[in-house]
Amino acid sequence: MFLNITMLAGLAGAVIPLVLHLLSRSRYRTVEWGAMMFLEVAEARVMQSARVKQIIILLLRMLIVSGLAMALAQPVIRGRWGGLARDSRISAVIVLDCSASMGFDENGKSRMELARAAVLNILETLRENRVAIVVLGGRDTEELATPTTDLQQLAQKVMALGAPAGRAEISSGLLKAAEILDKTGEPTREMYVVCDRQASSWREAGLEGFKAPWRARLARVSGGGGAEGGARTRFLVVPVGSDKSENLAIESVELINPPAVRDQPAEIEVKVHNFGQQYRSGVELNVDGTKTILAVAPDMVTTARVPIRPYQAGSKLVTATLTGSGLKFDDRLQAAIEIIDPIRVLIISGDERGTFLQNESDFLRIALAPKAADLKQRGQSTEGIHGDPCHVDVEQYEQWNEDALRSYQVVVLANVAQLTQGQAVALEQFVYEGGGLWIAPGNLTRVENYNALLYRDGTGIMPAKLSPATAEDGSESTVLQGITDFDHPALRFLKGRPDPIPAVAIGRYFPAEPRPRDAKVLGQFASGKPFLIESLAGRTHVLLMTVPIDADWGTLPLTNFYLPFAQSAVRYLASGLLAERNLVPGQPIIARFGPGMDARKVEVRPPAGVGAKPVILPVTGGEVRFADTQHPGVYELIVVDGTVPAWAKRVQYVVQTPPRESDLSPLTAAQWAELGRALDFEMIDPAEQSIAEVVGKARRGRELWLTLVGLVVVLSIVELAVVRRWTGEGR
Repeated sequence: MFLNITMLAGLAGAVIPLVLHLLSRSRYRTVEWGAMMFLEVAEARVMQSARVKQIIILLLRMLIVSGLAMALAQPVIRGRWGGLARDSRISAVIVLDCSASMGFDENGKSRMELARAAVLNILETLRENRVAIVVLGGRDTEELATPTTDLQQLAQKVMALGAPAGRAEISSGLLKAAEILDKTGEPTREMYVVCDRQASSWREAGLEGFKAPWRARLARVSGGGGAEGGARTRFLVVPVGSDKSENLAIESVELINPPAVRDQPAEIEVKVHNFGQQYRSGVELNVDGTKTILAVAPDMVTTARVPIRPYQAGSKLVTATLTGSGLKFDDRLQAAIEIIDPIRVLIISGDERGTFLQNESDFLRIALAPKAADLKQRGQSTEGIHGDPCHVDVEQYEQWNEDALRSYQVVVLANVAQLTQGQAVALEQFVYEGGGLWIAPGNLTRVENYNALLYRDGTGIMPAKLSPATAEDGSESTVLQGITDFDHPALRFLKGRPDPIPAVAIGRYFPAEPRPRDAKVLGQFASGKPFLIESLAGRTHVLLMTVPIDADWGTLPLTNFYLPFAQSAVRYLASGLLAERNLVPGQPIIARFGPGMDARKVEVRPPAGVGAKPVILPVTGGEVRFADTQHPGVYELIVVDGTVPAWAKRVQYVVQTPPRESDLSPLTAAQWAELGRALDFEMIDPAEQSIAEVVGKARRGRELWLTLVGLVVVLSIVELAVVRRWTGEGR
């Protein structure tokens, strides 16, 4: 279209060169004379060449006049290759990053404030058009995602959005925006992304598996209606804030050997990550009142361990804070830990000779309940004893009661010769109900019986198939060589020790073949054979140790490794019914109620300030699940109907913001350019450009008057050059 259509009257001036040419020819009269006959052949060639030159010059002059007239008419290209079709309406979707990284302070203003201002500027250019907003960051904002023409109310809702939290995934926001545009009927569509410059938010969007499908999707979303062939879907990205990325964050808060046992010392491990490039010293870390001074090197993680001693069973929140800069949300991190009463352990022994330290159970009983063992050795009563991590009962193999297993959390098979079919079924049921099982065969054990009833060709609860023990003469003796996974909950107590591998001599052991499907070797001998194997069975784990728990075949119980290992292994086995308490957004809350807990209904209370109301959920199969955990914060589960211990009536879960939101590393200029080409977007930097001006100019269309003026100048130069050349030839 033309903004000054009256100037198109100047196109009539294009005939002036033609009229002048015809008039110049009429001034001459042709006179024939006799000698002309000798020049006819040459004249024909010359006249033909002259006519071609005249036509070319004539066309050039007509084009110059026409181009000048069109330039004065101010042509604007619209439709598919320009801006909007005349009088067309717009359907627009704004993808707004409200993730935790948007809380970064930018000279007194958060990035979230800058993003809100950018959204308001975009809405100002979209008056009387339909707009929807897709909010990233784990909020329930479906109302904003519904297209509306009431942009004033939409702006108010944007200003009322809470503090930034959660994680942003730009790729998911783009797909949702495309779905909204697919449902609109408007031929003209626009898509905006308002975000910070954080590289991690674009990680999935930059993958090859997303780029090609997205370009195809964007082509489908493009409108196709309108008399002018429809308008291209415009995709614009508005990054707010600067490239600053210095940040110090608490990355994790964890209990070293979960669960914690009442009246027993425990350790909290806190990891502090320096995401910047500056060395940070004198950083004060406070964990529930215990202060530690740290120094963290650039782009490194420093670990601090803080001792605690819980005195009450139940759920406990541990809060860690530090003096950081930049982002504030990751300067404070809460974690929920589980504190349980002393663990009820049953040792089923196959060799109780009656002499102290000669019984199969003595070493393990001392390690798990040292105070009670000391009193028993002195002949004193152990009734009501406090301070031990476990309450240990020992039953001889011939006397153990299968029906009593439900009274215990962990069962240890210590050198039991063989099992009956009924006993094997009882153990399997105990494990699948959440009880932990530790299998420690010895010289009395018949491996064929264990393999038949507990391994069952890989379908049973035992994690490996046992072979007969090595030679009695010690010809195959070995040592404990290594631990394969220091991050395993049962072995984390070894992490950070200068010499974590104990000097343990092993005279005999049972070679074992771990089940390929799910068994995991946690430790091995120098011979390469497994020392400790685990597998998942039902809701809990089964540990298989290929040596006895006493000192018959080795020096394991005589080392300083034995006591913490035994206590840590039993804690791990007792945690089968204890679901994970520290989650990421979207990970479901799972609460399990074991034997002796008759919970029928629970109330789930979401974090304060998110606006959600408490929910009552039924307990099915001894378990309850709650999936709406998009908001970071503390969730509480309260038993409102049922008979459970007092410590189990109120349980806390913490949904933590993903650690990657603390990494503020920005996209480089080259990465922005590559993303722009791959995803077909145009970037507007609000610090350098006016959003309204860039967007408004694009909607007005692409003006061509300057291009036409340039073309007129070029044609004029060509015309002058041609005339001069051909005139010179004439002379």
